[in-house]
Amino acid sequence: MLLVFFSKDNLAIIFTNSKDMDLAVGDLAYLLGLTMVINSVSQVISGVVIGSGWQVMAAYINLGCYYIVGLPLGILFGFKANLGVKVLWGGTMCGSTPLVGNLEDQLDQGG
Repeated sequence: MLLVFFSKDNLAIIFTNSKDMDLAVGDLAYLLGLTMVINSVSQVISGVVIGSGWQVMAAYINLGCYYIVGLPLGILFGFKANLGVKVLWGGTMCGSTPLVGNLEDQLDQGG
């Protein structure tokens, strides 16, 4: 993640020579870093819940948060409202925030 933050202005050079693409990637680098942190926490907590024997509960929470909350928000705000890729990406990441909270609540309640 730190590599992404520190090299955000030159990250796209690996893949393209386009200056426009380089600027766009640099603009999205902060969102990528935030996504990496949220997904890391989400996957660790999900792994703990699954390892504790609550596979079905974790599956329902994952489905609900990503496909019922996050994906529709991303599509609605990104495509229908024409707010762009940042909002599309942010909308899908909105599914990760309740995911972490729901999985933590599941662990606190003991199943």
